[in-house]
Amino acid sequence: MISEDYKFTDSLGNIFRGKEVMTNGCANYLYLFPDYKIEVDEIYENEEKVIFTGKASGTYISSEDSAEENHWEIIAAWRALIENGKIKEWQVFGDNKPVYEIIERNKK
Repeated sequence: MISEDYKFTDSLGNIFRGKEVMTNGCANYLYLFPDYKIEVDEIYENEEKVIFTGKASGTYISSEDSAEENHWEIIAAWRALIENGKIKEWQVFGDNKPVYEIIERNKK
């Protein structure tokens, strides 16, 4: 569903390019947060752009803390640009501070 020249921009503005980079990146992210999910509340779209609003959540995998202590949920939005029926760009908007705090707390 994504183009070969796919561009992903995370909530900090970091940009990752290419289908293979994204495939590997998603696999790594789902390893850290195996129950990661997006819950969409609203969708706005036209022929080439889709905006989703809602929330994202997940649980950081750690051998130290319990799942409850490592669970997070944030309000977020996502923007997808569509070209030739494929996702060309995906951008995430959200405050990931709770996620980073959990990861940092688990560094021991």
